[in-house]
Amino acid sequence: SDPDKAIEAAEKGFQYDSPWRQLDPAARAQLIHKLADLLPRAVDYLAKLETLNSEKLLQESYCQILGVAVCLDYYAGCADKITGETFPSESSIFTTYIRHESVGIYEQVISWSVQTFNN
Repeated sequence: SDPDKAIEAAEKGFQYDSPWRQLDPAARAQLIHKLADLLPRAVDYLAKLETLNSEKLLQESYCQILGVAVCLDYYAGCADKITGETFPSESSIFTTYIRHESVGIYEQVISWSVQTFNN
């Protein structure tokens, strides 16, 4: 099943000798930035797919996909800054504290229909 494949891939990435774990933080950041740059190029397809999947409004899906790109860029910028320091946030209601603490693999199931909120 898809969830089993996702868990298996995550477990492989978490292993000490995995290619991802062997990358230095700057190389990881570069790959995450690249993914963030690619998302807007596919926003039409991804937004339509997300709308079909979740029943949310198409415009909401567009905003969400573009928001994912912004988040990825932000976190890619944090990849080489795992120093235990506190950083200023763009929002006055959040504080950003970065520390490295591997906790392993977990799964999350989200089951609800956005259509309920759009009516």
